[in-house]
Amino acid sequence: MIAQRKSEPFKKLMQVEDPMTYRNLSGYIDRLKIPKYIVNASDDDFFIPDASRQYFPDLPGDNTLRVIPNSAHDVRAFVEANLIPYIKRRQTGNTAPRLKAQERRLDATSTQLHLTLSEMPIRTTQWTAHNPKARDFRYNCGVRYTAAQLPASMDVQTTLRAPKVGWSAEFFEAEYADGVVETTMVKVLPDTYPNQAPPADEAFCRTLPGTPGQ
Repeated sequence: MIAQRKSEPFKKLMQVEDPMTYRNLSGYIDRLKIPKYIVNASDDDFFIPDASRQYFPDLPGDNTLRVIPNSAHDVRAFVEANLIPYIKRRQTGNTAPRLKAQERRLDATSTQLHLTLSEMPIRTTQWTAHNPKARDFRYNCGVRYTAAQLPASMDVQTTLRAPKVGWSAEFFEAEYADGVVETTMVKVLPDTYPNQAPPADEAFCRTLPGTPGQ
């Protein structure tokens, strides 16, 4: 499949597999607007942690993002516990909470983040990971996020700073009284990309040959 990713058959496959293509298909656009609870892994084996910025802001409908901290690609163990409170809320006719994040770049290494929440959370957590060697946050490469509890508030302002060496990844998590959990998208700083593949080991931390920069 990797070898075929630029072929015409692969493009046709993506018209079915990639929901973002539905925006251009009149028969599917209404379906794309349904409420969505999207569960991602912070340490995914295949997708970079901030990949959601390529689609989430442009996704139509009422959308809630849930980034699972310290999880590789397989998030099945977390899906049920996260989906049940969300579905219960929907079934009772209540709307999903709204966590809005506004960014303002201060300089080349700093970003101011302003979070506004539609409901008072019972817990707010800032998750942070650091890789001094590469823009690589895969679980199998030993990357782990650490949690910092923040005061529960509907208005949070903070400044994210790039590390002096390597890259950092951060996101914010809000948990509500009924068990619904939502997060911001992951922010990686500095917002730059390396010109070489990340280091690999002889076990599970590897990169497919020929894929960097493509």
